[in-house]
Amino acid sequence: MGRATLIKSVAQASPMYTMSAFQVPKGICDAMDGMVRRFWWKPRSESSKYFVPAAWSSLCKPLVEGGLGFRCFYNLNQALLSKLAWWVLSDRDSFCVKILKAKYKVGRNWLSANPIKGASWCWKSLEGVKHLLKTGACRLVGSGRDILVWEDPWIPDLPNFVPKPRQELEWIPSMTVSQLLNPSKSGWDFNTLNLWFDDTTILAINNISYKQGLNEDRWIWTKTNNGELSVKSIYKESFEDEDHTESRPVLKRIWKSKLHDRLKMHLWRIASGILPTKDKCLRFSYNQDDCCYLCEVEVETPIHLFWHCQVARALWFESSWGFHTDRMQIQSMEDLIETLLSPPKELELNEESKEALLLSGALIMDFIWKQRNRVAFDGGTVTMEDLRRGVRKIFKEHWDAAIRSSFSVIAMVARDWRGEVVFAISKKANTTVPVQAEAEAFLWALQLAVDYQYGELIKSGSFQSQFIDVFSIGLVERQ
Repeated sequence: MGRATLIKSVAQASPMYTMSAFQVPKGICDAMDGMVRRFWWKPRSESSKYFVPAAWSSLCKPLVEGGLGFRCFYNLNQALLSKLAWWVLSDRDSFCVKILKAKYKVGRNWLSANPIKGASWCWKSLEGVKHLLKTGACRLVGSGRDILVWEDPWIPDLPNFVPKPRQELEWIPSMTVSQLLNPSKSGWDFNTLNLWFDDTTILAINNISYKQGLNEDRWIWTKTNNGELSVKSIYKESFEDEDHTESRPVLKRIWKSKLHDRLKMHLWRIASGILPTKDKCLRFSYNQDDCCYLCEVEVETPIHLFWHCQVARALWFESSWGFHTDRMQIQSMEDLIETLLSPPKELELNEESKEALLLSGALIMDFIWKQRNRVAFDGGTVTMEDLRRGVRKIFKEHWDAAIRSSFSVIAMVARDWRGEVVFAISKKANTTVPVQAEAEAFLWALQLAVDYQYGELIKSGSFQSQFIDVFSIGLVERQ
């Protein structure tokens, strides 16, 4: 996740100030996208040749849609400019907006007006994103006196928000929306509506929630609930115009899980099929051996490495869940991750057990990948005894208690074999006695360690208990 954080918080955040006021040429945006792509796929080399197992557009999807939340610079530039253009359109109370509207004589029909010749680059940039505003900008009916019936967008349920007249009409008068209201201005005049519009348009007009007493007609953005344009909503609109690939639900569920971000990233890489296993590398290096690094028998594919390999089967069986990989119908890595995210109903697991199963599975696959890389790049060897010992030492557990005025809080932090935090949990204890709080924290940590076969328990912070000095517990291996 380190590189992803750097890309989002540094590389893609630095040009935002400039992009908010000026259209950056598309060639420069593409060049910046290229630098970010190279940093993501091969950060330690300046070479223009590197392994790209997934399209950049798939990584630029939001996390909830299975991507990594990166942003295309050109689309981001368009979205930021659209925000300023929206301020001009909606007549925001801003000194900058007032200057721009006065200089370029912005009228009520600015969205449909032709671009001004000889304008500054800033204004030309705003003119260039009007097509994006047209996808969601609509007039909210107040008094209706400033909205033209046939020219202005004011009906949200119709394409382009503009009504069409009846086909049999020979003459179409210029009207304002206020002329479609009944004499008391409390609602629509149905006789007038039936005279000028077809049934579809009348139904759409009736769906407009007209509130008597609103004196001002104003612009709203139909893509958000509050009616205000946001950079996020307009960026999504511009990105969807270019990307037509279907999202995969399993990727979305990975990011919504309660795992540590590093484990989420690893599962995402596996489910997306972008891990550089030998079957993928063979497309670029034909002379390479295709045998699995761990078993040296079969072709190294993701499903073989993490599930069918002899080493993987032993690790899954030696885990606290005792999986028999030969008895489970797992055909792909997506099936395996889906099983971890949604265990079969036959297991009858509660929510806590489901989270524990997902965490154990994620750590096992992370351990397998680390062992594979150790053999591939460090020349190490793998023995079953080392693997058996390693899978039981995946967790190290740190626990402590904090005393409050009317209750205590006990907490536990689980770390993997590299010392990196996997997850942290806490709960309230109904005691203010330090010794009792420490004892409850120890008991809770010990129960979790026994249930999930954690390798060590380590006491963190100050210790006030009189009956235990130091906790360093090695759990007895399962026979």
